[in-house]
Amino acid sequence: MSLPSYEELNIDLSSRYNPDIVKKYNYTKYENDPRVIMSNNFKFIPKNLLTYDEKEIWVRCKIDPLFFIENFVYIQVKELGNDRVEFGRVIQPRQREYIELLYKYGEVIVLKTRQMGFSI
Repeated sequence: MSLPSYEELNIDLSSRYNPDIVKKYNYTKYENDPRVIMSNNFKFIPKNLLTYDEKEIWVRCKIDPLFFIENFVYIQVKELGNDRVEFGRVIQPRQREYIELLYKYGEVIVLKTRQMGFSI
């Protein structure tokens, strides 16, 4: 029995990282935004106060986890001077593959080595 190809699984492994989106919707832009509400130590902007562009980005993040992860999740990278960088700048192909498979199937068995570039 052979394993199905990515095309057969309808898995898109292309990058969703977009520096323009990261710059436009950077979290620091919203630090002093009057629309931000604090509730249970969680800051947010109510959906009804979002602009049309912000709603489009919100929907895209909701339906595409890789888009959200690559553009809005930050990590510290020792090789880059411990600066916070967008995950999309440093994500490995195998990490992208794992996220896509996990999102599509919910549960995935992974045989991996430490050298693959990620740990779960």
